[in-house]
Amino acid sequence: MGKEIGRRRERRGANFAIKHGTVAKRFLSPEEAEALFRAIDNKDLRPFGIRNLCLIDLDGLHKAPSSVTWESNMTLLSYAAWRRRDHHVSALLRAGADPSIRY
Repeated sequence: MGKEIGRRRERRGANFAIKHGTVAKRFLSPEEAEALFRAIDNKDLRPFGIRNLCLIDLDGLHKAPSSVTWESNMTLLSYAAWRRRDHHVSALLRAGADPSIRY
């Protein structure tokens, strides 16, 4: 039970940091971006927890997966929306992704 309480506390802390802009975000490496694109394709929500996403700059443009032929760069949010992965889109929006940035 103690571990669950700690996770909840960390999640609340991440939400607070996002809301108040106090978290230092880092850019994704191309390998990390590719792994997140793959997770969207495979409907894997594990990498999209609020504690993981709050540390990442979600508005960056990344090399688009090979299934996207009309653009060379794309955000995680626009790719998840294009793939119609509502839970991924919701997680990215909660973590502070800007929906006005497309590609």
